[in-house]
Amino acid sequence: FPVTINEENREFLQMVKSTVLNMKVLTQDLLTFSRLGKQPLEKADVHLQGLVAEVIKQQQPLDFKGTIKLNNLPNAYGNEAALKQLYNNLISNAFKYSSRKEKPEIEIGSYQKEHQTFYYVKDNGIGLNQEQMKTLFTPFKRYHSKFEGNGLGLAIVKRIVDKHGGTIFIESDTDKGLTFHFTLSHN
Repeated sequence: FPVTINEENREFLQMVKSTVLNMKVLTQDLLTFSRLGKQPLEKADVHLQGLVAEVIKQQQPLDFKGTIKLNNLPNAYGNEAALKQLYNNLISNAFKYSSRKEKPEIEIGSYQKEHQTFYYVKDNGIGLNQEQMKTLFTPFKRYHSKFEGNGLGLAIVKRIVDKHGGTIFIESDTDKGLTFHFTLSHN
């Protein structure tokens, strides 16, 4: 028998589908977060320039009208899959939180300070205030309900940096964007 679905039922099914997809993403993020806590990471030389260029290509929205600047990134000694996850999370956040700006700007690069390589991902999105920045890496903590997310992305980023023996810190001002600075090892 062919089944006819009225508009109300179609909307309900769309809500169910959306909920299932959100639960799938949450489950995958929980697994990633959990695995990162237990397993030692296998490390090798990682060509970050190519890895990040690929992540940008995958993450960039089709309707993106802003600018993306990918500066020179030196190779890093780390776990390639984990570093790809780290950049995936940071870059997708940069696209997401700068999406409401008239001219979104994202910049990715590195710099040397005190014989240490620092990497950064910067956007001109909505940013955070000082109080919000204190708990930014807390699992399930969310600050902007207008944007999708489950609050695990930055907790995963922090765990990846920690597992590489590095540090991470942020600079932000409300409505002036956010810059993540991180290292992947201590010298």
